Amino acid sequence: MQTGSYYPHNAPFQNQPATAPYPVPAVKQPKGWGRMWGAFALAFACIIVQAFAFALGMLSGSDNATLTVGELVGGAVALLFVVALGGKAMAVPSMKGMRETWRILRWIFLVDAVIALIDIVSVIADGSFEVASLWPLRIILLFLMCAGIGLFEEATFRGLVLGGLMARMGVSYRGLFWAVVVSSIIFGIVHIDITTLNTSDPSQVAQAILKIGQTGVFGFAAAAAVVVTGNIWPCVLIHGLNDFILMFVFNGLSAEPVTTEYVTSGTEGLLTIGVYLLLIVAYIPSLVVAYRAIKAHPVPDRGPFYRFRTVQAASPYTSVPAYQANATYPAGTAHAATAHQAGTAYPEVAAYQAGAAYQADPTHRTGATSAGTAYPANPAYVTDYPYPAIAAHPTAAGEAYPTETPTKPV
Repeated sequence: MQTGSYYPHNAPFQNQPATAPYPVPAVKQPKGWGRMWGAFALAFACIIVQAFAFALGMLSGSDNATLTVGELVGGAVALLFVVALGGKAMAVPSMKGMRETWRILRWIFLVDAVIALIDIVSVIADGSFEVASLWPLRIILLFLMCAGIGLFEEATFRGLVLGGLMARMGVSYRGLFWAVVVSSIIFGIVHIDITTLNTSDPSQVAQAILKIGQTGVFGFAAAAAVVVTGNIWPCVLIHGLNDFILMFVFNGLSAEPVTTEYVTSGTEGLLTIGVYLLLIVAYIPSLVVAYRAIKAHPVPDRGPFYRFRTVQAASPYTSVPAYQANATYPAGTAHAATAHQAGTAYPEVAAYQAGAAYQADPTHRTGATSAGTAYPANPAYVTDYPYPAIAAHPTAAGEAYPTETPTKPV
């Protein structure tokens, strides 16, 4: 069969010229702007829902209870929005990508574990530390709160924000890289309370920038893990555990919970700057692993929210029946499984199979008769030898040779 023809193998061909595969109409694919802005709007809505949940949680009179309610409610809403945009595969709980996620985030986790260990040592060394009377309940609330933080931040920033950016920018490696970077910067910015930031204080401005960088490095590594694995749940688990070990001492055991302030003033502000710089440097190994993971990721990857437009083109050859190989064609023409060029008629069919000859009969032609003609009836034989029965053979016209055995003429 001629290359590019859509006729099935050994099918009957009409007298049509061979053609290339029937064309599929060009479909203009969406650029992803709608998906991106829609995801951003839903992410902002999640933050608003979380704020209302915080307000309701304040009625309990407990800071941990307030944060727990806000984070869990905001996380659940963000997860529903991810599914609504088409990211069900990203939102369904799965630990299949846990190994790859741990490979990317493990260095950050270990650095934060060292910080938590330093807190424990300092508490032991300080005899004035007072353990809360209801510390088991406080630890349970802290665990739930950290689980909510992991769910809310991953579903919002690695689900909605990153997914929206990938829908627009995931056509190339460079675009995918910048989608991860932008989502990480946004993630860092939301950790700064701009309403209390004194922009005229260089120390506070430096702290804010470094905090965005430190949190952004974590966001970059987590975003890379989500891009590679296609699921947010491994990051939810590691993120939640990471926050839990950091807050275990001063927000779980301590009778006087410590309020975390990312930007401070005076001498404490200079110390904070130093801590952020050390953390950023300590996070570099995870940053490098995350960068390599993105670079090795196949592109384009438009993320879970993008939808390609497709058109099912009709074939112009739908009227041509499909025949099985070696099938008997209409009008009794039996053909072997041989490919013929499109648009050409099959050659005239020989009445007899190749190589078949009449036995001891010099008066007859060896081989096939003309296509479509019956062998002459009652031929004259030179001997009394009865000519063997002539098997029925198909002809081009669908006729069969007579099956009676010729006898000696009288």
